[in-house]
Amino acid sequence: MNYEEEINDLKEELKEIKKLLIKDYGSEEEKNISKERIKNALERTDGKKREFATLGSYSNENNNAQWDYSGDIKGLLNMDSSLVTDVFSALGNESRYDILKSLLENAKTVNELMDELGYSTTGKIYHHLNALLSLKFIFSKDGKYYIHTNVIAGFINMIAGASLIFYNRKNSE
Repeated sequence: MNYEEEINDLKEELKEIKKLLIKDYGSEEEKNISKERIKNALERTDGKKREFATLGSYSNENNNAQWDYSGDIKGLLNMDSSLVTDVFSALGNESRYDILKSLLENAKTVNELMDELGYSTTGKIYHHLNALLSLKFIFSKDGKYYIHTNVIAGFINMIAGASLIFYNRKNSE
């Protein structure tokens, strides 16, 4: 496949992604705002090599996170490797990933997390909570644990990235 065909295939995939992102997303006004944000993000990277854009929103009873970010991929690749691997290492652990997913829904006490995630003792869960606390992914207040609002966008984008990698790997077999 040549580059032009590959680019056309990617454009078609983007159209499908736009449809999925906008599908059943609130009121007509919200749909129009979402369409406009997607269009603006794509325009910022249109025709540029090594650029990216990401946007989204997530709300629950504790958080209202929105993000609209674009930039140069080279800048991302020049980040301190230890910072990136710290994040990957933390999220590469299934227990920590499950804790973050749970806290994404709403704040929880240790006992609620233990019940939901099937822990029988507090030792292991505190080990994982302390790791997430030290990286400032979560915080504790009044006996409950919360995911930091500024972590939500990165966490969701990492899940989306993992999904994309898995989907592409699965389809290339």
